Amino acid sequence: SSAASDVYKRQKTNSEMYTIYLFSRMRRTNMSVVIIGGNECMVCQYEKICKQHGCKAKVFVKEKSGFGKKIGNPDLMILFTNTVSHKMVHSAVTEAKSKDIRIVRSHSSSASSLNAVLQEYVADGKAC
Repeated sequence: SSAASDVYKRQKTNSEMYTIYLFSRMRRTNMSVVIIGGNECMVCQYEKICKQHGCKAKVFVKEKSGFGKKIGNPDLMILFTNTVSHKMVHSAVTEAKSKDIRIVRSHSSSASSLNAVLQEYVADGKAC
């Protein structure tokens, strides 16, 4: 009897673990986010935060040649308006409108503001 209950507990535990595994896989759907602007020293942190929210991130701190082509077709575009040039904003917005990409503008380029934007979109089921 105790051996049978131990097996049941293990099966239940394995089932719960499998459910947790499936849930974590569902959150990691690798929705894509493009971050434009921000600080160069924060690029790794931006990518890490996006990964925690189940998103794959591309971060463009400075405009380089072929910028519009490198954006791709993300689910969400985040513009850190305080740390980006007007020219870069204009080209990003033009690209986003042509590809029907959702744009979020944030004045601050801090990690907490990125967290807030991603939490809002994950909670609403809009992206990521």
